[in-house]
Amino acid sequence: MSTSPLGMSSSPLGTSTNPLWMSTSLLGTSTNPLGTSSSFLGTSTSPLGTTTNRLGTSSSPLGTGTSPLGTSTSPLGTTTNRLGTSSSALETSTRPLRMSTSPLGTSTSPFYMSTSLLGTSTSLLGTSSSPLGTSTSPLGISTSLLGTSTSLLGTSSSPSGMKTSPLEMSSSPLGTSTNPLWMSTSPLGTSSTPLGTSTSPLGMSTSPLGTSTSPLGMSTSPLGTSTSPLGTSTSS
Repeated sequence: MSTSPLGMSSSPLGTSTNPLWMSTSLLGTSTNPLGTSSSFLGTSTSPLGTTTNRLGTSSSPLGTGTSPLGTSTSPLGTTTNRLGTSSSALETSTRPLRMSTSPLGTSTSPFYMSTSLLGTSTSLLGTSSSPLGTSTSPLGISTSLLGTSTSLLGTSSSPSGMKTSPLEMSSSPLGTSTNPLWMSTSPLGTSSTPLGTSTSPLGMSTSPLGTSTSPLGMSTSPLGTSTSPLGTSTSS
């Protein structure tokens, strides 16, 4: 997994693909084989997850495609078009101001609650939940049974994961903890998670099977990809 503070997966404005891990950035979002990938300024792809392009077209074999200004398709997931109609081959269509659900894909609703059984749900101003994925709500409360929940101004909990606080170190045994400014953040120290991603703004962080990122230091990752904007990154 790779993390870039100003882009997505080492590409601020371009395209990133990460088939095995979740990548997160300040201006992008994530790539996960069974989760959701998105990029505010570019295009991201995921073999079994979700692709999102805010100004173009996105598609995903088993996940969900979302395009706020274009058309997205997904054979087994959910398609969303914020300015038109949405359809889904197997389940639910999504409208930008209603609740959306998808059993195998990803649902997204900018102002209401969205749920996804095996994917990722996102709600900007409401509550999102996902039994096996990751939920994120900047202004509300998000929960995830086996993943990680994050809330900027509220509380987050995960039965098998870890609670996340914007100013504390977070970790998750089975998932990935998310902080809107960093991923698994420790302001002046180092954070780690066995299967996720650890990031320390001013120090060096490592992750056994994931990716570590340090904006001012060196990051390494045994099985993933590491990125350091001002340092050296290596990947075995």
